Amino acid sequence: MATRKYMTARQLMLGTWRSDRLRTESQWVWPKKLAAQRRHDFFAIFGHLAHRFTRTRCYTTCEGRTTSVPYRVVWEGFNVFPQLVVVYGDGPDERAQHIFFDTSNSYYVQGGKCAEFFKRED
Repeated sequence: MATRKYMTARQLMLGTWRSDRLRTESQWVWPKKLAAQRRHDFFAIFGHLAHRFTRTRCYTTCEGRTTSVPYRVVWEGFNVFPQLVVVYGDGPDERAQHIFFDTSNSYYVQGGKCAEFFKRED
């Protein structure tokens, strides 16, 4: 793969990304008393979701079902590492997401103290 050192966050995001179960699990913050089986069951949901970003649409595939929505980048930054805010959909069903790239082949989205990581597939 070509070096992506000087690409913008918007350019980095183009392509196909899959949920990275192992990395997500290794960084997750758990209450100390939560049962191991419950953690195991929870992490079974990760690793299945894939996103493919084109210049105007996001195609999401999970367990064989693919959906597609338009998206737009409403903010892009490159302080310590590339990041952007994406708005998916249009009209009353819009939703926003802050995406952080920690390498050119990995990004994460935060939820509270935890994050889900995605790795590049192409």
